[in-house]
Amino acid sequence: MRRLGLIQGMPAFITMWSGQFLSLVGSEMTAFGLGVYVYRQTGSATQFALITLFIFVPQILATVLAGVWADRYDRRHLLIIINVAATVASVILVAIVTAGALNVWIVYVMTFLFAICNATQFPPFAASVPLLVPKQHLGRANGMVQFALVTSWFLAPVLAASLLSVIGLRAIVAIDLVTFLVAIATLLLIDIPQPAPTGQRRSVLNEAVEGWRYILARPGLVGLLLFFAVANVDAGLRTSLATPMVLSFASTLSLGLIASAGGAAVILGSILMIVWGGPKRRMKLVLLAGMVFGAFTSLLGLAPSVPLIAVATFGLSFCLPLINAANAAIWQATVPSGMQGRVMATVRMVAWSTVPIVAVVAGPLADHVFNPLLAADGALAGSVGRVIGTGPGRGIGFMFLLAGLIPIVAGVLAMLSRPVRTVEDEGPSPVRQEQAVSTSAS
Repeated sequence: MRRLGLIQGMPAFITMWSGQFLSLVGSEMTAFGLGVYVYRQTGSATQFALITLFIFVPQILATVLAGVWADRYDRRHLLIIINVAATVASVILVAIVTAGALNVWIVYVMTFLFAICNATQFPPFAASVPLLVPKQHLGRANGMVQFALVTSWFLAPVLAASLLSVIGLRAIVAIDLVTFLVAIATLLLIDIPQPAPTGQRRSVLNEAVEGWRYILARPGLVGLLLFFAVANVDAGLRTSLATPMVLSFASTLSLGLIASAGGAAVILGSILMIVWGGPKRRMKLVLLAGMVFGAFTSLLGLAPSVPLIAVATFGLSFCLPLINAANAAIWQATVPSGMQGRVMATVRMVAWSTVPIVAVVAGPLADHVFNPLLAADGALAGSVGRVIGTGPGRGIGFMFLLAGLIPIVAGVLAMLSRPVRTVEDEGPSPVRQEQAVSTSAS
């Protein structure tokens, strides 16, 4: 039986979503504040980019293990435990900042700890969505998930940039702590049914490999996964170098204004998905929006202009919820609920694997190769420099200009692949056809 007195079904999803949304905004505010601290302390694009490395490495190390846990154990209990761990980490960070003991390496360590919490939270959350939401509303629910996820990426920097000079980093981390407590409270109010097991329990490694096997047996899903892995080069580059590029010629306030343009766009894109739910053939939306995303990424690097970068940020941000919500619905339509945790963990691990690689390479490339090439007397000053300008940050701009071509080429190749184009023809989601068993009583 389900636990009596707890919120169930779609209301449970909305309750869980609300708490996680607030928690995401708080966490991104802290991440932005820590990033600004590192760049102001060092002035180095390389050391700033290392933050991205410490954010995304745990996605590879911890996500697959969390995917196995999500299919084995009570997903609600897992989410509560993870949020409690993040709360403890926030308390530690508040104490460090209060004591005036913060330094760059502590920032890296705390970023890594928060990233582990995020990595282990994703599989049980993602795997719970199709168990709480009726199949006909999955597209809209994924639009809400993307609204929370991507809006936090853009809303939080605006808030943090506005508040840093007013209340300081310690207060921002304290706000993050409160949002974790709210998330825990919402999880205590809901019930998440547990799917029937897909087979006999084996070792963690063997169960994790099942997620790989499920994907590899379906060429269309393999192609979709590769498209995201390659296209995420842009995501890694933007996360690592967009802030240094803007701060090389503009103020922190301008950075916040650019982020607000992205926030407005992602809200509009998410609302569109919530109302619309996506087209019948979601793969077309994924690939077309992915190519438009690449075009706007190139536009980011065209000139050291706050209005131009704001327009580019608006365009690529509008595409993000369309791409991600449609992509999530495709996977939910082809993966049994009892394997959602492992498969979705594998998807995230592979799709994001390029991001830390880019983070490691991007900073040194910017500092030692591209920025010198586009210096006033650089080797490309008389050619590329005549188009995009020369001076601080123009090498990073050239990197964005080139990187934007990657999703465009990947999208064209994916469209030419029949297994990728027809991946949605493999059948409807089996989620509602499986028996979901209740979680144990509290």
